[in-house]
Amino acid sequence: MNYDCPDCKSQNTQKVEIAYQTGKSDFSGTQKGKSLELSMGDGLGVSGSKGSFSGTQQSLFSKSIEPPQPKTGLLTASIIFIIFGVILILIGSSTTAINLAIGIGVLFYLLHKIFNPSKEEYNKEMELYKKKFICLRCGNIFIPKED
Repeated sequence: MNYDCPDCKSQNTQKVEIAYQTGKSDFSGTQKGKSLELSMGDGLGVSGSKGSFSGTQQSLFSKSIEPPQPKTGLLTASIIFIIFGVILILIGSSTTAINLAIGIGVLFYLLHKIFNPSKEEYNKEMELYKKKFICLRCGNIFIPKED
């Protein structure tokens, strides 16, 4: 297989999947603090504090080559509206409010089925993503051709 960039012919290429991971890093730590306070009326006081932090840092380059993400937003919204409709039934709300909540939930579910790719489509997208390389000289993303 030829891994050279088809645009600029550079050999400085890398799998997109690896380049993406290289641009991400996790961090965590703790912070401690102590203080001594002196006031005119109450005397002397000592206090201390301790905190922790954690997160993920990602470069803009890495963000630009993120892998495909499964889409679940419409399904989540549909479930929320349907549950809201059931709650309205349980508390005895008006029929209009119940129908509206459940109707919106069903609409979001149908939109989810129409516009969101199936699991098989997502798996195909991921398979294609894992084959891609990026040229670190010109930024071209390509799939190496068989020799």
